[in-house]
Amino acid sequence: MLREERRIHSDLDPVSKMRIFQVVLTLSAFTLVSAAWEGETRVEELCRERNEAGKDAFKAMVIALYSQKFANGTFEEISATSDHILKILEKCCSPDANPGCYEKETRELVTLFCRKDSPFPKHPDLDKCCGKGEHEWGLCLASLHYSSEELPSLQELTNEEICEQLKHGAQVFSARYTYELSRRYQSIPADLVLKATKNYVEMAEKCCSRSLSKICFLQERLQHKDFNIFLRYASNVCENARHLKTHKTAFMVYYASLLKLPFDDAFTATRSIRDNLAWCCSQKNSRCLTEKFTELHQALCNDSSPGLKSEDFQKCCGKAPPGALPCMDNLERHAQLFPGTALSSLSDLCDTGDGKALQRFWFQTGAKYPSIPVSVFASFMDVIKLISEPCCNASDAKGCVNFNLTDFATAASKFEHLCSKYFKLDWAEFKKAVQGDLQSEAPAAAAAEAEAASQNHDEARAQVLTNFASSCCSRYAPARKCKNMVEEMTVCKKDDC
Repeated sequence: MLREERRIHSDLDPVSKMRIFQVVLTLSAFTLVSAAWEGETRVEELCRERNEAGKDAFKAMVIALYSQKFANGTFEEISATSDHILKILEKCCSPDANPGCYEKETRELVTLFCRKDSPFPKHPDLDKCCGKGEHEWGLCLASLHYSSEELPSLQELTNEEICEQLKHGAQVFSARYTYELSRRYQSIPADLVLKATKNYVEMAEKCCSRSLSKICFLQERLQHKDFNIFLRYASNVCENARHLKTHKTAFMVYYASLLKLPFDDAFTATRSIRDNLAWCCSQKNSRCLTEKFTELHQALCNDSSPGLKSEDFQKCCGKAPPGALPCMDNLERHAQLFPGTALSSLSDLCDTGDGKALQRFWFQTGAKYPSIPVSVFASFMDVIKLISEPCCNASDAKGCVNFNLTDFATAASKFEHLCSKYFKLDWAEFKKAVQGDLQSEAPAAAAAEAEAASQNHDEARAQVLTNFASSCCSRYAPARKCKNMVEEMTVCKKDDC
């Protein structure tokens, strides 16, 4: 079945391939329900698109999309969803289908989702949707999305385990891998997941049939190494764009620091991708995202572009666009200092216009801290904006803002120090260094009892800091988890921080 699936993929022209993503996007958003109310023209178009995509390619995309949308769902629940959608299409796209088939079947689909014993994925907010009128069901269900912290990385199987699982059938093997990979890459276009799955299944089929399988597996993994690195990079960028409000500025700071660009040059070079990144990541086809990555690559690497290009940076520029940006992501960043990083006035913080003055402040502040990853710095900005918003209407607005921005700078400086040490020291030395820093910050204890209490408090704080460093100092720090940790560590009572 897998060979047939690959044949379908290869036989389709680019327009037909795009229709796969368009039709499944319709289904994934539950607007299959509303399609039934848009007249026969839309229904016929939907059937034609499904037929051109082919059953196997269509089902693979549905599995990928629903695994991303309901990452807490089981494989059986996701499979039940995709099977039911395919069943609807097969029934209602047949020449002898009854008039109103779509309306009837899609209403039953939503009803089945709302049953307590539903075979489909569950969601905490599903009941809210099920309490709405039928014309609102589709839009409500479309807004549901798994929002817990990232799942653990997909465990790499041994060559023997891969071949053993393949014995159960290539189609099941492919579907399960699509499910597992999609759950962990929830924010990237689904066709990237499907390409990774295709590479993985082809490797298994090719290498499990050979006596020299170890060499075969090694060669195949090396062949797909660059794409897998790009997949992880794209996932990290899209996770940040989706979950962090100020990701645009943090993203700009990150790339500007590689070239030591001033704010205005960095703002211009990254404008296109910053303005379109979140939208491109939300698409089911990766064409938009790839185009924006290519534009950024050109803006940074063009001979006429500003900035100081190191030898290592130029080597990255020499790579094709999919490999260039992940390559830059591995380069060492250096602190940039700008004169006058303070906001010129309170109105800059409370600005409801283009916010460029505030972005300049965040940019100049973030450039000081090269060890803090994008997700953490963006989380800091999200937190300080949340805390400072009430200042705009406060009686002592200026004093309120100054206090909050001072807190922000102090916290950012501490986490720069923490992450810098995390990268320089081994784990045992790092833990000792954290404990030493806390002890040096603590005031001298007046009595043994107070000293014991202080020691317990320092141990608890040291545990929090080391947990944060191990989770959030890496360049691919998980956006949701680190945002929650930053909020817990900065929005708190001073005695507990």
